[in-house]
Amino acid sequence: MTEHAGTLIQVERPAETHQWELVQRLTNIYNMAKQAKGNMLNEWKRNFRLTMNRTSSALPAAAGIRANEVFPVIDSRIGWMTDQEISCSITPAADPFSMWFATQDILAQQLECVINSVYVTDQWYAEVVKMLWNSAMYGSGYLKVGWDQGLENGYGQVVVKSTSPWCLYIDPFCESLDDAEFIIEVHTMSEGQIERRYPTASIRKIRRALTSGDTSKEHVAPTQEQNVPKQGYLIPIDAGQGPTTWGPPGGAPQPYSEQPYRAVNVYECWIKENCMEWITPPDPAHDPYPVIVSEWRVIVHSGGEILLDEYAQNLFHTNRHPYVRYVDVETGELWGSALVRDIGPCQVAMNRLLSLLQNNIEYTGNPIFVGVKHSGMDRSTFINRPGRIYDVDGGPQAQNAKPQWLNPPQMPNVIIQFLEWWRDEIERLAGMQGGQRGEIPSGRATDKQVSATQEAGFIRIRSAQRNLELALRKAFELVANLIIINYDVPRVAAIVGPEGEINSVRLAANHFYCPGPDGPAPLRFAMLVNAGSSKPTSRAARIQEAVQLLQLKVVDRQYVAQAFRVSHWQAVLQRVQEQEKQEAMLQAIAGGGDGGGQPKGPGTGHAHGPKAMAA
Repeated sequence: MTEHAGTLIQVERPAETHQWELVQRLTNIYNMAKQAKGNMLNEWKRNFRLTMNRTSSALPAAAGIRANEVFPVIDSRIGWMTDQEISCSITPAADPFSMWFATQDILAQQLECVINSVYVTDQWYAEVVKMLWNSAMYGSGYLKVGWDQGLENGYGQVVVKSTSPWCLYIDPFCESLDDAEFIIEVHTMSEGQIERRYPTASIRKIRRALTSGDTSKEHVAPTQEQNVPKQGYLIPIDAGQGPTTWGPPGGAPQPYSEQPYRAVNVYECWIKENCMEWITPPDPAHDPYPVIVSEWRVIVHSGGEILLDEYAQNLFHTNRHPYVRYVDVETGELWGSALVRDIGPCQVAMNRLLSLLQNNIEYTGNPIFVGVKHSGMDRSTFINRPGRIYDVDGGPQAQNAKPQWLNPPQMPNVIIQFLEWWRDEIERLAGMQGGQRGEIPSGRATDKQVSATQEAGFIRIRSAQRNLELALRKAFELVANLIIINYDVPRVAAIVGPEGEINSVRLAANHFYCPGPDGPAPLRFAMLVNAGSSKPTSRAARIQEAVQLLQLKVVDRQYVAQAFRVSHWQAVLQRVQEQEKQEAMLQAIAGGGDGGGQPKGPGTGHAHGPKAMAA
């Protein structure tokens, strides 16, 4: 499992606590969260099987018959939500009349370009999509922001990963991550993974954890059940032996080791603790007074061994945990309301009806053969391999004396209508319609009518997009803080444009620190993330809106080109401008040779039209 993000290095050890007592406390709160979460696991497994088309009715002649409507509906919904480009805008939080505002504004623009470029190059879009899938199946989706020092040739880079809800155990009494008292993430890691993830932990401590740690599988998602570690696999040499050294000639590196593959559960616990701070009042006549504040602390343990114990402020220079939660609808539930919870029963009913129809068709094409005892026919001559044979008594006076086929009852036509009703119900619950899934509407509907119908049905999707923007804003704020703090050495950042254009900017050490009266300080900013909630969701509607605004002279041609998503629109507009300049020059030359360039046409007092040309 590789859903964890970044490398955690211990900077400063917090207050000393007995290791056994600390691990026991963390184990108790983990068991409490696991017990509260266990009530939902059966529903999550059912939702996963329904979404991935792994459940069906078990009728005799129609076993395995199913038509999955859940997957395409969710896929279309997520496709609509992420169809527009996700981008962030950063504004410096500074006095606009100060002498440093211009510098801070430039730094904010550069930080915005770096974040948008890393979003594209590191494929954060795929992590956002996985988060939306988790939300649809399990109610909530989660992103985790971290810093991986091993990226960018050792310079380090910020990372954003989707964390499976199966791996998270959260305070059961909270309604959101903002008021959670603890968050525990569980992963099964090998010796090499633990060593790379927590490089300050000694090899002896890691091996003790592998010996005494647990290997339970409650946190393994159904998608990863086939990836459960097994014994006897070969592992890279860097597990427990340090990194491989590519030395001078003659020292050939050994790429593999004969040690057995061992894996153990590692618990990454983020807990909120109370700390006391002394506040100095502005009036020197008053004495300092204490206040109680909360501090986030991360403790990583496995097998009774503590691998990391540090405050979040020392790791990320921000006093909060690295997780971001997303739900389609905020109802006050921590785990949210899964979409499959509502449309799942509809899919089960559809599978049942399809199985009944298929079962009836199978028995119609392969009817049961009814034989009559003592009918005078040799039973061994009856050839009916696909169907079955039942022997019945002929009855008095030779009633039912001849063998015959047993015809199944006719299925009513209302079943087809009932199937269509269940299908429409799935689309209604998901906030989707047939036209939004690419189906051609009946009748002769114009493009405006189709766009208007789509926009009317996108109310729920637009509401979910607003929640997506809120979640991404929190995640990008963490990303921006990590970039500001950890870009502490000179580097050249590649800026990738929307069409793949490559540009670069040279960043100095502590580039995003701003000058101030008290010396350099990290850039303070306000952020806005746009995922398309304030724009028409349909691409055709966005194009139509852009054309109307251009006709009203509200926007320019660049806005329209971006709405149409014209490839390399900068070069296209530049060519158009050059052509217009050439045409203006030709018109000026032609006008200068015929009356000093006076306009020709109706109402100008000059001759025009065919007669003037003939003259």
